[in-house]
Amino acid sequence: MAYQCEQEEMKGREIFKFEREGATLEGAFMGKEIKVMTVEREGRKVTEKNTVLVFGELSDSGVPTGKEFETIEAADLKAKVSPQKIGHYFTIRWGSSQQTKGGNSMKVYDVMCSKQRVPYFATPNSSEMGENRGGGDNYHGQF
Repeated sequence: MAYQCEQEEMKGREIFKFEREGATLEGAFMGKEIKVMTVEREGRKVTEKNTVLVFGELSDSGVPTGKEFETIEAADLKAKVSPQKIGHYFTIRWGSSQQTKGGNSMKVYDVMCSKQRVPYFATPNSSEMGENRGGGDNYHGQF
């Protein structure tokens, strides 16, 4: 006889792509991860390592819903989203595209970040909410 308990379906993260200017991603920043991905470049399959930013959706009361998103860390986001902001609420909007010196197009993002961590990510004894659950800035939001 198998163990009897209530179960729920587990789902993987959704991949969020900024496909058009004005596209917006909102959520609690949960950390960065390295992903190995196979992509097609000039008709050939190539394996790449990319850093992805992980965000969690929050309910209106600030409690994680369990829904998670990841997006590739573009150069502009690398400069604006740091691991010290894990547990903070972000609104990231693709604002525009600019030409680089090499002639490539680079996405430029408008990034807003809460001044304090979302209460769920703060420890109960933290007066400033500057410490997050799990101690340290390596927390990846385990809901």
